[in-house]
Amino acid sequence: MLQPGDWKGTLTSFAVSFPLMAWIVRRLCRRFQLKQEQWMAGAVSVALPTLLLDPFSSAFFPVVFPNMAPEVAGVFGGWMLWCCAGALVGVTIRRSARQ
Repeated sequence: MLQPGDWKGTLTSFAVSFPLMAWIVRRLCRRFQLKQEQWMAGAVSVALPTLLLDPFSSAFFPVVFPNMAPEVAGVFGGWMLWCCAGALVGVTIRRSARQ
């Protein structure tokens, strides 16, 4: 999925991942019937494993992902941060009340 020098694929992955993660985390919060004030904690719970493990998977990328080109380690790390950002932004955006 991530290929060295494939900037179009990278931008596509980023463009799709952000709103998708926002939607998924909002859906999870609703599915588990969290109160709206608990949504940020829910999003942090989803994102935290990535935020804790991603520095190691990026630093030791060739060992963790031997079938991927080492040149995409930075893109991978950025993509994971982008997904976490989508999750956090997804729970902070409030829908306006219907009129």
